[in-house]
Amino acid sequence: MRLELPRLLRQTGATVLYVTQDYKEAMALADRIAVLSGGKFVQVATPVEIYERPATLQVAQLFGDPVINTCHSEITGEGALPNVAIDQMQIALPTQFATAIGRKVTIGVRPDAVSLRSANAGGIAAKVVAVTPLNERTVILLRTQMNVELLVSQAASVAAPLPDTDVSAHIAGTSLHVFDFETGERIHV
Repeated sequence: MRLELPRLLRQTGATVLYVTQDYKEAMALADRIAVLSGGKFVQVATPVEIYERPATLQVAQLFGDPVINTCHSEITGEGALPNVAIDQMQIALPTQFATAIGRKVTIGVRPDAVSLRSANAGGIAAKVVAVTPLNERTVILLRTQMNVELLVSQAASVAAPLPDTDVSAHIAGTSLHVFDFETGERIHV
C-alpha cells in the first residue's frame, strides 16, 4: 500500500490530508509533512527536510529508525573554531557555530552518520555490545569508555564487528544536529 497509494494520488492530482501517528507511513506517503505537538505545528517540510534538518529534538527523535543518538554538551572553542565533546572526543563544528560558543546543547547524531574503524584509529573508543541484522541494515550497539551508548546503522553488506570487539566510532561535525539544551529547538546559525 505504501508504494501504490502515492502513485494513485499523483495520478488523480488530488490534494489529500492523511493523518497518521506512524512516521514511516508519513515518510513514505507524503510530499510534505506537518508535525504537530501540543496542538501546534512544530515543523512543516518535505520528508527529506524533516529527517535531515529536524526543527526540534522531539522531531529528530520521532523520525528515524533506529532512533537518533543524543548527548548533552557545550559548544566550546576559540574564535572561528567551535567544537563539541562527545564522550571526551572533541568534534569540530562548522565555523558558523562560533556565535554559539558557551551555549549548552543537546547533540543529535543519526546512527547512519556514525562509521566504525578499528580500535585505536582515533575517534570515540567503544566496545561492541550487540549486533542486530535488520533487512538491508545492520544496527550495532556500542558502549563508550564513559559508558555512553551509541547506535550505528550500516549496510548489511558491510561486515559487522562481533560483540565484545573494541572499535573506534567516527562522526563528522557536519553530520551533527545541534539543539538548544533548554528549549530543544534546532540552533540555526
